[in-house]
Parts: sequence; structure tokens; C-alpha cells
Amino acid sequence: MIDLHTHTRASDGSYTPSDLVRHAAASGITVLAITDHDTVAGIAEAIEAAAALEKPAIEAASPMPGAPSDQDIARTKDAPRGPASDFTAPASDFTAPASPQAPHIRIIPAVNCSTPGIRIIPGVELDIDWKPGECHLLGLGLKTFHPDLLALLDALIADRNRRNAEIADKLRASGIDIDLARVEALANGGTVGRPHFAQYLTEAKVVKNRQQAFDKYLAKDRPFYIDRNSIPLDAGIAAIRACGGVPVLAHPMSLYVSWGTLPEVLKGFVEQGVAGFEAWHPGARVNDCKRLEALAREFGVCVTAGSDFHGAVRPDRKIGHTAGGTKIEDRYFFDELLPLLG
Repeated sequence: MIDLHTHTRASDGSYTPSDLVRHAAASGITVLAITDHDTVAGIAEAIEAAAALEKPAIEAASPMPGAPSDQDIARTKDAPRGPASDFTAPASDFTAPASPQAPHIRIIPAVNCSTPGIRIIPGVELDIDWKPGECHLLGLGLKTFHPDLLALLDALIADRNRRNAEIADKLRASGIDIDLARVEALANGGTVGRPHFAQYLTEAKVVKNRQQAFDKYLAKDRPFYIDRNSIPLDAGIAAIRACGGVPVLAHPMSLYVSWGTLPEVLKGFVEQGVAGFEAWHPGARVNDCKRLEALAREFGVCVTAGSDFHGAVRPDRKIGHTAGGTKIEDRYFFDELLPLLG
């Protein structure tokens, strides 16, 4: 069983990267993509956790040319982290630049090896500029953290911080006591977002649960919603490609485009460089997933499937399962994504 869309505490999931890997392994997952929102900060820990679970399987994966040695990793883990613009190494050097996003780590490529174990697919989920719905772009199989990607991620995190402060100001102005430092603490060092505001409001008994917080206050068109600055599709695709990854349109039904126009819209995404559709997602109906897969075949792009697992904050989503509660088939990695990873 596989899963090509999961989140850790580095963004808005409830599991640490290590705990997610252990949970995935215990659930029978053999291929796991880590795709946190606007950050790659959890990937190093996930890779190390997978190595600890099944060292032979990890060693069976050949390191990328230019990957740092174990000694390099030990030296750089605690090194000072500067902005992405500080990175001057050539693009062929497969090491991660010093950035707030991640220390230097060794990226293990996804390979089909016979030794049992869990394969970590380094990834990211980017927020793409799109109206009226939402557009997310998965970058799957990242082989390095190119400065172009890190610059985008750092800008997105800075904008999240701006948005968080504005949400807090709006809540206070309405008479709701809000402690932004406590909201940030709920993220446990990860990316702070609306889910953490929802958790705070739930714990403060302002609302009954997370869903009510969104429905009443935080969802789009609700009183305390603040828009974010997203990135252009072409910039997201280029950054993922620069990292050696595959750009895949996440949960296309979230575009909120009718089926009358969706095929033409998706064709436009392909023409701009999207290489796959996440046709299978738990937020979509099974019939819609089948239609999306058919469109992917028509347009000549790959099909992926994921659970969009977040842990306890989304208990309706089970790792390794997608639309209709069905198990994710291995073919969506081995037959679809793997051939594109090189």
C-alpha cells in the first residue's frame, strides 16, 4: 500500500515526521510522500525515521550524485541558517542550501528495491494563485532543495505570518481574546495556519470543535478570513522542476470548476507544465475520481492518489486510503509516478 499525499506537524498535521513514518509503516505503507504545506522542514526527520525502521531498504537506494556524506550531515545540522539567496553552489550539487526551511540533508531517491521497508518520497504542497476555488500543486520526488523553491517557500511563510497577525487582530477587535503566541505554540515549531487558530478557539471554548471554528469564523467569506498571497502556477512548476521533482495538480475538484469547463481548464494546466493529476483524493466522489483519471489519460499525464492525511485534526482521513475509503493502489506509484522520477 502507498500514500502520495500526507502532512506532518511541520505544517498542519498532528504527527511529527517520525511518528508519521512509524504510523505509516505500522499501517502497511511501503511508499510514503511527505507533502507539507509550503515547507520541506519535515523531510530530513522522515528520512531518518525510515532509515531507523528498516536500514537495509534505505541503503538499497543509491544516493544522488553529489549528495553529502553522513559526516557532512552531522556538521551542517546545527549550522546557522541564512536566507535562500545565500546559496551559491551549482545546480548539479545535490545538497540542500542553508535556509529557514531545512538544514543540509541527504535526499534519498525513490527506487524500486526488493528489500522490505518504507520509501520516503520528498515532496511539498504549494498554494497556487487561483480564483474562486483553491489550487494546490504537489511537488513529488524532490532530489534537492533548489534556491528557487526555497525562495518561494520563505516568501509564503512570511505571508502566512502576516496573515496570522491580521486574523488575530480581527478576532481581538470582535471581542474574542486571542493569544497569538499560544496559537504559534500549538504548531509545535511547524507552519502556523488557520487550523491552529481553530484549535485555539476550540480549547478556549469559543467554539465546540474545529469544524465550527471554520464554519463560523475562519473559512472563506467568513468574518475573520484573511486572504493569502499565493504563487503563480508557472513559478511553482519551475521551482519543482529545478528540484528534480514532478509537478502534480492536487485534488483538482478543489478548483471549484464545473464539469462543463473543467476539461478545458485542466488541459490548460497541462499546457503550462503540470505532469500529473491527483485524481484520487478523499475529498472527491469516486465517480469524479474516475473521470479525472480518464482526463489524465486523455492528456497524457500521470495519475496519483493520496489520503491527504493530517492525523487527529482530520480523523475522517485514513492513511493509505482515498476516495470512498478505498485503499490506494500501488500502481499509482510504480506505474505512474516512478517512471517520471528518473
